[in-house]
Amino acid sequence: MKPFANFTSVFCLFFCIFSYSSFSQNSGEDFGFEQVESRGSIPDDFLKSWSEKYSERLKSEIENGESGDRLERIDEFWLSQHHAIDELLMSGKLSFGDPITRYLNDIVDLILIDQPELRKQIRIYYYHSPSVNAFAVADGMIAVYTGLLAHVKSEAELAFVLCHEIAHFTKEHQFSSYEQQLENQNSGWFTESLNPMAQFERFVDRRKEQEEEADVEGLELFLKTKYSLTAIDTVLSTLHQSNIPYGRTVVSGNPLALVNPSYKIPTVFFRDDISAINTDEDYEDDGHTHPNIGSRRRNLEAQFVQRTINTADRSEYLVSEATFREVQKKARFEQIREKILFGDFTPALYDIYVLESVYPNNDFLTIAKVKALFGLASFKAIDEISRVSPSPAELKGPAQQMAHLIKQFNREQLISLALFTSLEAQKKFPKNGLFTKYSDILSRYLFAYTDAKPADFKLSEDELLDFDKKESDFGSPRAYYRAQQSHYRGFHRYLLAPYARSGYLNEQLKKNQHFLDSLAEDKLLPLDEREDRLNERDNYLEEFGTDLEIRNLVILDPVLKVRNVGDDLEEKLEALEQERDYKAQLPAYCRQVGIEPELLYVENMGKEDVERYNQFCRLEEWVSEASFYGRFKLTPTSLDIDEKININTKYVCRIIGIIDKDHRDHYYFGLFNLQSGKLVYSRYESVGRNLSMRDLEKETLIDLKRIYN
Repeated sequence: MKPFANFTSVFCLFFCIFSYSSFSQNSGEDFGFEQVESRGSIPDDFLKSWSEKYSERLKSEIENGESGDRLERIDEFWLSQHHAIDELLMSGKLSFGDPITRYLNDIVDLILIDQPELRKQIRIYYYHSPSVNAFAVADGMIAVYTGLLAHVKSEAELAFVLCHEIAHFTKEHQFSSYEQQLENQNSGWFTESLNPMAQFERFVDRRKEQEEEADVEGLELFLKTKYSLTAIDTVLSTLHQSNIPYGRTVVSGNPLALVNPSYKIPTVFFRDDISAINTDEDYEDDGHTHPNIGSRRRNLEAQFVQRTINTADRSEYLVSEATFREVQKKARFEQIREKILFGDFTPALYDIYVLESVYPNNDFLTIAKVKALFGLASFKAIDEISRVSPSPAELKGPAQQMAHLIKQFNREQLISLALFTSLEAQKKFPKNGLFTKYSDILSRYLFAYTDAKPADFKLSEDELLDFDKKESDFGSPRAYYRAQQSHYRGFHRYLLAPYARSGYLNEQLKKNQHFLDSLAEDKLLPLDEREDRLNERDNYLEEFGTDLEIRNLVILDPVLKVRNVGDDLEEKLEALEQERDYKAQLPAYCRQVGIEPELLYVENMGKEDVERYNQFCRLEEWVSEASFYGRFKLTPTSLDIDEKININTKYVCRIIGIIDKDHRDHYYFGLFNLQSGKLVYSRYESVGRNLSMRDLEKETLIDLKRIYN
C-alpha cells in the first residue's frame, strides 16, 4: 500500500525477543529496546523451496481444470512468483512468531472472522524496513513494514491497511500485472540502495486502477468489522505524509549531543525558516504507481452514497489499545535501527531527537546517535555524503532543520563532532568496545581526509566566545551572516581541545601514520602505475592467494538471481533448477580445497531451528551493510556483530550469480571478517555468456583456493 513509487527504502533485520506478557507501561527512562527475533517454529513458507511450491501450485491449477494458453500463462506466472517470493523469504527481513506478528494476526482474525477459508490462505509477517508500506503477494502472504507500524495513529488505521492488502490478494492483482512488474525488476544487479530487497519491493508495486479497486474491496471488509469509520479518513492522511518523519519537534540547541548540557551548536548553523508540510492531496501523480490521496479519498467517499451504515458501537481498538501502543513504541525504536543500518542517518537523527524528549536517558538512543554520526562522518570523509543524507529540499517540516544542519558542516567539523561524540560515549559505556573502534577510525579520517593537525586543537581559551557584533556593524544581512560563520567555524575544535591537551590526538596521529603515508603515496602515483599495482595484485592472488589461510567459514544461502524474462519457460526453469544444484554442490567445492563450511541455508532448516534462522537473519543484515561500505573501502557501523552471534569462525561468505536477459551473466564472491567488520576479499566477474553450472564451479573454486592460501 505504498503511497509513492520512489519511496525511500531501506534491509534485513534484527528482531526483538518479547511477548505479550512483557508489554508493560515502562517509563520513558527505563524503556529497554531489544532486538526483535522470530520465535516458535519456522513456518512452511520458509522451509519449502520455490520448486516444491511451484510444482504443487501447477498441479493444483491442472486439477482445477486449467489448460491451453491460460495454463501456460499461469505456469509462467507461478514460476516467476515462487522464485521471487523465495528471494523474499531468504532475505532475513521477515519475522514470525514474535508479538508484533501475533498482534497483526489477531487483527486479521477479527477482519476475517466470518471467512474461515480465506483466513487459512492469509499469512501475516512483520517486515523489517523503515518504509511506510505493506504488500501482499499472490500466494496469500502479507507483509507489514516497521515504518507503517511507526506511523499509523490507531489499530483501526492498521486494520484498514490490512483490509486493503487482503483485497489485493482476493482480486488477484499480482497475476493481472506480473508482466509489467517483472520488467520493473530488470534494472541491473547492483543497486545504489543499501536495501538488497529494493528490487523485490518494486516487484509488488501496483497500478493505479488496482489500488482504487483494493480500496473499494478493502472498504467492504472493513465495514463488516466494528472498527471506527474515522480511521478511513485519517489513514489516508497518514499515508499522504508517510515520507515525512512522524515527529513534529522543532530542532534547536544541541540535537547531536549525548547529554543536553554538554555543548550547543552555534545558532548560525541553523536555518531561520523551514518548508511547511505539504497538505495538497491532489498532487500530480503521473509518475507514481498509486493515485494521489485526493483521488483515493473521493473514491472511498463515493462508496458511502445511498448506503446506510451503522456507526454505533465502533472503536479505534478491538484487540488492545495497550498492545498497539507498545507495538508502535517498539516499531519507532526499530525504525531508527533500520534507518542507521541502511544509511538513512539524517532522518534517524531526527527520530532520535524526537524520542529523546520522551526517553531522555535511553541507552539505545544514545548509542544510535553515535552510530548515525559515525556513518555520516565516514561518507563525508570521502565526499560521498549525498548517498546517505538527503538534501534539505527532500524533507519538509521540522525534520528539514536536521538535514540543513548536517549540510552546513564541513568535513573537519563533522568528523570532529562525530569523534567527540564517540569519545564521550566511551566514558558513558566504558565496557563497550564499539566506541573505542569508532574513535580510532574517526581519528584516522580526521588526519587523513582533512588538513587538521593535533596542534590545531590546543587552544588557549577554554571555550569559544560569543559573537559580539551587531547586524548594523555590517553593510548587509548577508555580510553579517558570513561574519558569524567565520567566527564560529572552529567551534568543533573546542570540543576536542581536552583530547589534544591530554595527548590523545598525538597518539592517534602516530598510530595512523602508516595509513596516512600510504594514502599520500597513492595520491601521487600516476594512473599507469596504479594500474600496474592492480595487475601485480591480481597476479599475486592468482599464484599465491590472499594469505588469509581460511580453514572454516559460514556460507550464507547463495543466490542465483534470474533476470532472463524471455518467453522460453523451459530455459527459465532450467536456470532456476541450477541454483538448487549449485547449493547442493557448494559444500563439496569447499571441502575439495580444504575448507570446512558451516551452511546457513534456510530451506535446509527444520521447524525447530528458529535460533539458526535468527542467526541467519543477523548475518544477512550485517553482510548487506558491510557489502555497501566495502564498495567505498569504509568500515560499517555494525562493528559489534561478532558479539551478537555464536559461530566458530570469524569469516562469512556471500555468493551471488546473475542470469541476465542479455546473456551477459554475472558472478560475485564476497568474504567478510566479522571482527573487523570489513569486506576482506571480493571478486566480481561479468561472464559475457550464459552462466552455466560449470562456470559457477570454476569461479567458486578460484575464490575458495585464494582464501584457503
